[in-house]
Amino acid sequence: MTGIMDLIKEALIMAGAKRVAERTELECSLMESDFGDVVIILAVYNIPKSSSYLIKIVPASKAFMLLKGCEALKYVPYGLYALIHGEADISKIVHKVKRVIRLRNLWK
Repeated sequence: MTGIMDLIKEALIMAGAKRVAERTELECSLMESDFGDVVIILAVYNIPKSSSYLIKIVPASKAFMLLKGCEALKYVPYGLYALIHGEADISKIVHKVKRVIRLRNLWK
């Protein structure tokens, strides 16, 4: 999964992220992207028996301290999902990250 994580990290930096930190858990890999005053969390799940990935994109302000792990982020009612099948779909992630940044203040 490191190859796709590197591509996502590069795309986030190109989209304006000041910092991207990542960590791996048993179920997924997590990325925390700092876009100035907004921090976005991406949970990257590898779909079993597939080369596809499901990414949950959540503003950190909506993911409570205890809910920043892979399993818990599935239950955060805020954010968007992106399904990617390869390198060509990385732009979907950047598009949805930008949407989450715009929508974050609308979610109560």
